[in-house]
Amino acid sequence: MRSLNSSFNKLKNDPASLFLLVTFIRRTAFNFFIPFLPIYLTTIINLGEGTAGMYEGIRRFMIVVAIILSSRLADSWGRKPLLITASFSFLGPVFYYFFPSLGGVWAGVIILGITVGCFNPTAITYMADFAPPQKEGTYLGAIGGVSSLSRLSPVVG
Repeated sequence: MRSLNSSFNKLKNDPASLFLLVTFIRRTAFNFFIPFLPIYLTTIINLGEGTAGMYEGIRRFMIVVAIILSSRLADSWGRKPLLITASFSFLGPVFYYFFPSLGGVWAGVIILGITVGCFNPTAITYMADFAPPQKEGTYLGAIGGVSSLSRLSPVVG
């Protein structure tokens, strides 16, 4: 019990640990969802396989566009507001579920692409901002490790 309390105290006192935990949970949830998206689009929404692939391509294109734009937004708008806004990526699957039509798919694809594309580079930059100079490499390596580890979630689940 004592080691559990000390772990929670470390988590409370180190903002990087809490940020890494939140990032891991968010990315794991997202990575659980992505492998099933084409199945959902072809069976529930009755899209053809080519059309489902096109929507996946649009989502990935929106991620690239958001990555490019998020660097300017993070500098002008601020990193915290952009991270909070990008945390609304759960709205993409909500659109898929509650609006099982082409319009719902378009809205979900655009929301997912923009929020995922904005979160990743902004999270790395945010981590670099509050990392002490002597531990900056450790913190950036940790966020890279969290991102890579969360990609195993479909295999584990």
